[in-house]
Amino acid sequence: MGLLKPMTLSHAQVSVGRFYRDLVERHACAGLKCSSIESTRSRGSGRGGGFMDAVLRDRQEIEHLRRRIGSGSALVVRRIRPSKRGSRTSIPDQRLVDMVCVEDRP
Repeated sequence: MGLLKPMTLSHAQVSVGRFYRDLVERHACAGLKCSSIESTRSRGSGRGGGFMDAVLRDRQEIEHLRRRIGSGSALVVRRIRPSKRGSRTSIPDQRLVDMVCVEDRP
């Protein structure tokens, strides 16, 4: 077998991948905002709605991007084991995008 060529991605694809990663990471850390002592002092200020609105906007954007990714299978992997010859496992598109963009896998 020959060596695998690295996948060539366009500048736009790399940019969207980075945007998706940043969005997912920011949304995952959103619950940490109110864990600090400083935020408990400012809760009565009435500015908490802006934070929650931003979290909801991020969630909507993540859902929109995931709908665009789709639910197909990016790759069907054939596993060759004596006990399971011919069995196949698929990697869903969403899982592949998360592995590459969020988890920094090659």
